[in-house]
Amino acid sequence: MHNLASPYGLLGKVEEAAELQEKVKCRFLGEEHSDNLLTIHNFTNSYGSVGKVQEAAEMQETVWEAKCRILGEEHPDMQLTMHNLVSSHRSLGK
Repeated sequence: MHNLASPYGLLGKVEEAAELQEKVKCRFLGEEHSDNLLTIHNFTNSYGSVGKVQEAAEMQETVWEAKCRILGEEHPDMQLTMHNLVSSHRSLGK
């Protein structure tokens, strides 16, 4: 699904990409499956690139919280998630 929704994001159709991904993610894998978290993580980059920084930050916080529960804060995958979250917060002046 990520590969199917990616072209929408590249074309600036972020909402359509997120909606397409949302339709399938819970149905097949479960909301907090690592593949879904990666897809949401990737969508946050698309949101940020089209100026939707607040929405990106909210999604990044959701991903951060889920990954903390699943992987733990010290897991190496958490570094990129934290980096993106901090970048969004800086863009928002937080």
